[in-house]
Amino acid sequence: MQTKLLLVLAFITSSSAFAAERMGPGHGVGPAHPSAYLCSSLKGKTINVYTDAGEFSICRLELAEVSTMGLWYSLKVGIEKADAVFLEHPEAQGPAARNPEDYCRFVGGRVEVVMIRRESGKIKTCLFDTDGDRSRIGLNTLFRGPSHPGNAQLAKLLQKAKR
Repeated sequence: MQTKLLLVLAFITSSSAFAAERMGPGHGVGPAHPSAYLCSSLKGKTINVYTDAGEFSICRLELAEVSTMGLWYSLKVGIEKADAVFLEHPEAQGPAARNPEDYCRFVGGRVEVVMIRRESGKIKTCLFDTDGDRSRIGLNTLFRGPSHPGNAQLAKLLQKAKR
């Protein structure tokens, strides 16, 4: 009886570990962070990405791309730097208004290329890593600004949160 119980427990444990490994990040043991659910509740698409520094998720709302954790924080706690810069600039302006990468640097960010997990694609983000913030927004999202029709849903959410 004890041997059968041990065999069943061993099978369940190995099956669970195998399933979690195949499903990828965010599908391990324990509940996921609420930011994991926020994007889908907004009818967005969650894209798992990685850099040399680690893994995180991007939420794509229409054409807008923003880190899921940053979006959650902006909506629940306080506006993150990337989201604040996005709202402050209706569209790219100034001497760097012709190039998204130059514009990111012009507004105080750093261009970061992130790899899409389980695909062979990349997303360019603008990373604001000052004061421990480390918030990210899609490079083209920032460049187009909140007045662009493809960024309307994100802009509306963040403007509401800012009040």
